[in-house]
Amino acid sequence: MNNKENHEHDFSIKWVVALRSEATLIINFFRMKLKSNCKLFKIYCNLDESHCLVISGIGKINSAAATTYLSQKTSLKEWTFWINIGIAGYKENTLGELYVIDKIIDKASKKNYYPSFIIDRNVKRASLLTLDKVKSSNYGDLIYDMEGSGFFEIANKIIHKEFILMLKIISDTPKDSVKNINKHKIEELFNNKKDEILEIIGQIELFSSEEKKKLYVPEVFELILKKWRFSETQRSKLKFLVRRLNACKVLDNVFEEINLLSNSNQVINYLSLRLKKIKIDWSKD
Repeated sequence: MNNKENHEHDFSIKWVVALRSEATLIINFFRMKLKSNCKLFKIYCNLDESHCLVISGIGKINSAAATTYLSQKTSLKEWTFWINIGIAGYKENTLGELYVIDKIIDKASKKNYYPSFIIDRNVKRASLLTLDKVKSSNYGDLIYDMEGSGFFEIANKIIHKEFILMLKIISDTPKDSVKNINKHKIEELFNNKKDEILEIIGQIELFSSEEKKKLYVPEVFELILKKWRFSETQRSKLKFLVRRLNACKVLDNVFEEINLLSNSNQVINYLSLRLKKIKIDWSKD
């Protein structure tokens, strides 16, 4: 994992966390500083803003509003990953366990949501029930919280669900009352799972940086746009072709090759033909 403060935005991660005590581990590890001290929501970021975190407060409405606020106040990339992490309740003998949420059920609206990022490690998975008010300490095989659906509904409007992750640490069970929870116990629960959490974050940083590489558009794209006029449809096609040719490492000198072409159609046709001629040797690793 890269927690240095001088790298060049090679990944982008946004955090939405209900309580300051739930955020302490993340804020300290990534050396985040207070960026925005809004009366409603505080935002913390590391030096290059590759990690940014908002404290939402309790409840799905607050979580949804904080997610929106963070998206407006910090820079978003096509490779930005969104994470919600926090405490939750569950059944007996699960206190302190870490779970990845693969289904969210909003009790009030009856809507279901499905985060779909796949973690490359053996982390327990569970479904999450988001409540407007916790009235019990026993919801069977469902983890329960008060923020999950609000966060996910907004995050999924900002980015594809493959870029959204929800992590829950169990803080209360039928045997361990929520009344006994305080900020020190919450921080202790997070510290006990520090290694697992940081390993997961490392995977997400890698995923985000790999997405950036896939989406990177070389400078020649802008040079081409300045020389010929492209429709929106052609522009999208051109971006695809330039990215693919760059990934295949055959983009060098392409501007010189197309310099004498007369119009955008000829440019698209030339680059398309060049891409088709690339022969991939599948026998090589």
